[in-house]
Amino acid sequence: MSDSSDQYRHEMTKKIAYEYWDRKGRPLGSAEIDWASAQKAIDVYLLASDRNLRLSRFVWDQIKFHF
Repeated sequence: MSDSSDQYRHEMTKKIAYEYWDRKGRPLGSAEIDWASAQKAIDVYLLASDRNLRLSRFVWDQIKFHF
């Protein structure tokens, strides 16, 4: 991956992890779990994209909040 795609992935992971943390009520000590869950959600999304699968906004939200 290029530096710009790495940076983009990092920023997306950060936003999703924050959203996970916020939806759980901002508990202390969940940063690593939220970060790992966000990375998994992005991996699933990228895998679907690589396979030319179209993901609706609803499906993306389901993937994002499944982990």
